Amino acid sequence: MGCHSDLPGQKWPGVFLSKVGRQIELYCCVRAAIAYALISLIATGAVALCQGPQPRRLCAEYFNSRAVVVARLMRIQHFQPKDTQDYYLYHLKVKKRLHGKLAESFTVFEENSSGRATFDWKRGQSYLLFVDPMTGNKLYAIDGCGHSNLVDKAESTLREIDALKTLRGGLIEAALYDVKQMSGVTILAIRSDGKHYQASTLADGRVQIRVPPGTYRILPVPAKGFSTDIFSYDDPKNVKIVDGSCAQVLFTQK
Repeated sequence: MGCHSDLPGQKWPGVFLSKVGRQIELYCCVRAAIAYALISLIATGAVALCQGPQPRRLCAEYFNSRAVVVARLMRIQHFQPKDTQDYYLYHLKVKKRLHGKLAESFTVFEENSSGRATFDWKRGQSYLLFVDPMTGNKLYAIDGCGHSNLVDKAESTLREIDALKTLRGGLIEAALYDVKQMSGVTILAIRSDGKHYQASTLADGRVQIRVPPGTYRILPVPAKGFSTDIFSYDDPKNVKIVDGSCAQVLFTQK
């Protein structure tokens, strides 16, 4: 398994696993051996290698996605490049926009790997999709570990989305991974105006902090013993909270 995938008109660094971005490139190049072993084991399954912390919170994915739409699948293309992973292009048409801006017709890229969606794509079906643009072209991607699904199976998710619009303030969830001390670590959320909020991790290394809207910097105390995990969904140095939203950050031991 290499660290490149061929897309139409573009050479792409990094294998798309669950989210487009630098984390993917780091994943491919830093943990390629692990990825190869895992993908070899689950090549025929639909299990995604996820960012963290998990599970993905709807309030985070909804506000962090470029767009959230209900769309109808119009056409499917399957490409099988020589000596690299095959992939699919799903051509969709928007039926309803729930969040963000997106053209009426758009295309989702999905590599035939462990990061693909856990639902089946079928022409003519309608889907609830949380999409983000891929760098350098007009394709979009979804998080295989997120809330995208067949719209017929997304009734509870749609109800939760409606509920988000009534909430005030937001939530910051921090988690520790592969650290010696999981409980009792202070997590500090510092807003741009200097006001700060804090809480301590529980036995599972997790903590939730309710905060008002604003831009925050999140750090464990003492910060020198920790670093941001490459799988962290959000950048703890720049967390933006609006009413109803949340953020998820993952720290590891230095």
